Amino acid sequence: MDEADVPTIARATVADLEAVIAIYEELARWLAGRGIDQWQPGTYTQEWARHNIEDDEVYLAYLAGEPVGKFTLVWVDSEVWGKCPPVAGYVHGLAVRRSAAGRGLGAWMLDQAAGRIAQAGRTYLRLDCLANNKALRTYYERLGFTHRGSIYFSTGVQASTNGR
Repeated sequence: MDEADVPTIARATVADLEAVIAIYEELARWLAGRGIDQWQPGTYTQEWARHNIEDDEVYLAYLAGEPVGKFTLVWVDSEVWGKCPPVAGYVHGLAVRRSAAGRGLGAWMLDQAAGRIAQAGRTYLRLDCLANNKALRTYYERLGFTHRGSIYFSTGVQASTNGR
């Protein structure tokens, strides 16, 4: 297997701030261009990204030394999942650059997150998406996640919760 085809992963640092935002923004624009209501361009601010990075929550996936994917792993997500015992890790912001799409990188990153969750002594990987994003819900289900329910935020937005 060529080195360009073997992904690696590393925790993002503040030096990676622009790459983290660029990956998110690229996918946000791609989704919006297809009428998929998941992320809006410009919503992942430098302040938010910096906070996530400084809390050691953001991971970057690399192919041939180039950052091509990202996700955020947190240990508490009471806004979506409510108050829960410490049995899970929660993935947010899973994104893959379009140039790396179709290589299984999203599934690989979720497996990497699951490994970190297991190393932390937790059993479950949980994630969420907007309930009307059927393509993403189907993708998660193909990867072995089970729909656990839907929640409504005060803004009227409905999210779908998934876990494995």
